[in-house]
Amino acid sequence: MSSQKVVIMGAGVIGLTTAYILASEPGLQKYDITIVARDMPEDMDSQAWASPWAGANWSPMDMGGKDVRIKRPLLYLPFLKSELESLGVRFVRKRLRSIEDVADMAGYDGIIVNALGIGARSLVGVLDTSVFPIRGQIILVQAPHCTDYYSDTTTYEEDGAFYIIPRPGPNGTILIGGTFQEHNWDTSHNEQTAKEIFARCAKVEPKLLDKDNVKILSHNVGLRPARESGPRVEIETISVPLVGELVSRFEDKPIQQQALRVVHAYGFG
Repeated sequence: MSSQKVVIMGAGVIGLTTAYILASEPGLQKYDITIVARDMPEDMDSQAWASPWAGANWSPMDMGGKDVRIKRPLLYLPFLKSELESLGVRFVRKRLRSIEDVADMAGYDGIIVNALGIGARSLVGVLDTSVFPIRGQIILVQAPHCTDYYSDTTTYEEDGAFYIIPRPGPNGTILIGGTFQEHNWDTSHNEQTAKEIFARCAKVEPKLLDKDNVKILSHNVGLRPARESGPRVEIETISVPLVGELVSRFEDKPIQQQALRVVHAYGFG
């Protein structure tokens, strides 16, 4: 008996984690998994996806506990890809413009997972206009003497929020941020915003003003994929070929008539 096909659109942390659970969780049936995306975990300079430059969600932990609560995206995403490849998961680099682009890969009884994040807004067959970007700007700083975590995200509306997140590892790097600018598509670095971020963080961590021991490594901008009514996690049946006056065929090949089972997993911001 052949394994059920699963095609995951999107190679960010949501798509990769979904694939890892399906491929490794004991007790689950065997799946034939393919991940299709334009941006892959090795494309760390891409501004079109949020995963490589995610800051952090801070979780409480037991004193003396040994659970790892901080993961460096630049290491974690390639690690996940390597683990998935060892589990037989295939990766296909492709720009996805329509749900039809993966219909052949899924076949008649396959499952499609839509983990495209902000890409769900422009994916023909989905076109979820409630998806919007949240612009985040952060600074990667080398400051080995800054080892404390700080965060105040209660004033994001006025861009007065700040966070200082030490990254694990021997390099002594920290992330300082940030912005939470809804409906802002600008992926360019804003110098004035960077100055304001640094000033806010230095006010609570004066060690950042030690010019001899602080080095700015990079300025990073990314778009978090949010959604007006919150994350979309549900299954939908989409019939192809798609029908409508505005439907364009991006690939010159016939589309077999079928009902695609699509599991949506996007809009987490």
